[in-house]
Amino acid sequence: MIRKSSPVIKEKIHGKPDVRIGKNGITEGLVKEISNLLEKKKVIKIKANKNIAQTKAEFEKILNELASKIENSMIVDVRGRTAILAKKGRFKE
Repeated sequence: MIRKSSPVIKEKIHGKPDVRIGKNGITEGLVKEISNLLEKKKVIKIKANKNIAQTKAEFEKILNELASKIENSMIVDVRGRTAILAKKGRFKE
């Protein structure tokens, strides 16, 4: 399991989201934006609007789809409709 006590993870958990998934869902532009942010920041926070994912299970399905489209990314933490994504190799699994 990834160390969630990392200062970087704690900062992201309590901070504002870097990306919001809106009513259009996962688009090519969103995937490119997330890829660019991961390259730049290494750890990002993603939040989905209620109309996209009403349950945690729906959100996890969206996250798995997103993670499969973005290479070298991994899901660090999921809380409700909010998730922390990190670049692979940033944290030990």
